[in-house]
Amino acid sequence: MPETSYDQWRRVYTYNEQVLRSLSPGDIVKFKNSSYEHWAIYVGGQNVIHKAGRGVSIFRKSQPVEVKEEQFLDVAGENLAEIANQHDLQKSPLQSFLVVDRARSQLGKEPFQGQHGNNEQFVLWCRYGEEQVNKSSALGTTVAIGATLCGFMFGGPVLGFVALSASALMIMRR
Repeated sequence: MPETSYDQWRRVYTYNEQVLRSLSPGDIVKFKNSSYEHWAIYVGGQNVIHKAGRGVSIFRKSQPVEVKEEQFLDVAGENLAEIANQHDLQKSPLQSFLVVDRARSQLGKEPFQGQHGNNEQFVLWCRYGEEQVNKSSALGTTVAIGATLCGFMFGGPVLGFVALSASALMIMRR
């Protein structure tokens, strides 16, 4: 029997409830539909803080935009949510109470262009204290590990250890 729209909605809602139960204050949450991603900071009490248009779906462009606190499941709607703290591997997050305080400090404000530009930049600013996280650092580490593995696999132990030494130096210099 084909899945009905209610069945699909129920599946997404149940999944999002599981995500909600696993969230901790200060976590970054990403809401995804087929063409757009929306970002928020989980602040506890089943609430998130995010940038959104007034009274309009988060997935429609609208003006003016303001920072607001809303229920997680209301923001998620029919869109899948996920915890998106992947930058923690590259940069240490601020303490959770500071992340929440930074997000709350922006409530009701209409950010101007360039100030926490989009939703993703806003949550990065809240969690890490800056709007950009150095993505090249993770790429460099990945390349270094790949070079080491290739050295061992295709060049034997000598080339493998040379690649390992070069990779270790590259990572330590960051």
